[in-house]
Amino acid sequence: MKPKILVVDDETEIRENIAKIFELSNYTVFQAQDGLEALQIAKKYNPDIILSDIMMPIMDGLEMLGKLQNDPSLSTIPVLFLSARVSDKNTKEGLKLGAEILLSKPFDIDDLINNVEIRINKKKQREKHFKDKIEILQSNLSRTIPHEIRTPLNAVLGYSDFLIKNLKKINEVDLLDMLHEINTGGRRLQRILDNFLLYANLQYINNSDIEKQKINQSILYEANVNIEDIVKLSAFEMDRLDDIEIRLQSCDLRISEMYGSKIIYEIIENALKFSQKGNKILVYSEIINTDYSIHIKDKGIGLSQEQIDMIDAYIQFDRKINEQQGTGLGIAIVKKIIEIFGGNFQIVSEKNKFTEVTLTLRMA
Repeated sequence: MKPKILVVDDETEIRENIAKIFELSNYTVFQAQDGLEALQIAKKYNPDIILSDIMMPIMDGLEMLGKLQNDPSLSTIPVLFLSARVSDKNTKEGLKLGAEILLSKPFDIDDLINNVEIRINKKKQREKHFKDKIEILQSNLSRTIPHEIRTPLNAVLGYSDFLIKNLKKINEVDLLDMLHEINTGGRRLQRILDNFLLYANLQYINNSDIEKQKINQSILYEANVNIEDIVKLSAFEMDRLDDIEIRLQSCDLRISEMYGSKIIYEIIENALKFSQKGNKILVYSEIINTDYSIHIKDKGIGLSQEQIDMIDAYIQFDRKINEQQGTGLGIAIVKKIIEIFGGNFQIVSEKNKFTEVTLTLRMA
C-alpha cells in the first residue's frame, strides 16, 4: 500500500509542486490550502504524515498542530513544517508543540523526501511495537484471566456445593476451614474485578484533561504516616513485620489518599510476595527539590532488564516457576496512577538478587 501524505500550503504553485514530487515518488497525495481544510482531510483519510507551511490564512500551521495533538485519532501523525523563516518565534513554537522537524524554503528535493521517509518509517516502527504489545497482551489475557478467575471460583463453588450436600456431617473445625476458603476465594475474585474496573477508570481519566485536573487538586497530608501504615499492615498480614525497615521523611503529596494508598499497597505486596521470609525489605524516601521519591527494595527473585522493559497490564513472568497469583495488573495500575499525577515510576532489578521500585510524586 502506498504511503499517504497530506501537503498543506496556501500558495497553490508550491503546494502542487510538492504534491507532484511525492506522486512521482509513489505516494498517495492529498492537498489542503489551510489548517482547517487539512484537519478535515486528515480525519477522513488519516495520512501517514503531514507536510505543512506555518503562515496560512483561516487556520495557520501551529493552530492545526495543536488541534491534531488534542485529537486521539490524529495525534500520532507526524507533522513536518516548511518555513521561509526557520529561526522565527512561530517555528520554535512548532517544535514545542510536537512538530517533527522544520525545513527551510527553498528546500532540497532529496532532503525533503529523505526526511519524510525517515518519519514514516519511525511511525511504522512505533505502530509495530504497539501491535506487538497488543499481541502479548492478548496472549497473556487468554492464558492468565481464565486461570485467575477459575481458581478462586472453583474454591467458592466446590466448597459451597460440598457444604450444601454434607452440612450435617461436617464438624465445626472443618466447617470453619471451608468457609474460610470460600471467603478467601470470594475476596480474590472481588479484587480481580475491582482492579479491572479501576484500570478502565484510570484509562478514562488519563484521556480526559478535565478529569485529570480535578483529581490533581487532591492532597495527601502526612503521606509518610499513610505509607508506613500500609506497609506495616501488609507485612503483618503475611507474618513479615520483622522484615520491614522504614525510613520516611515527613511530607504532604499531590495525590489523593485512595490512589496514594493503592500504589504503595501494590508495590509492597509484590515485595513481600516475591521475597522469602527473613529477607529485609527497605522502605525509604528522599526529597529532591519539589519531588518526593519513595523507594521499596527487596532481596527477592528479581527481574531481568528484558522483563522490566516488558512490564505492562496483564503481563506476568515465570508463572509456572513462581506460582504467583494475580493478573499482573497491579503494576500497570501503579504506573497509570503515577502518570496521571505527573510523577515518575522506575524499577531497578537484578535476577535472583534484588528489586528496587521508586515512585516519585510532587510535593504539595
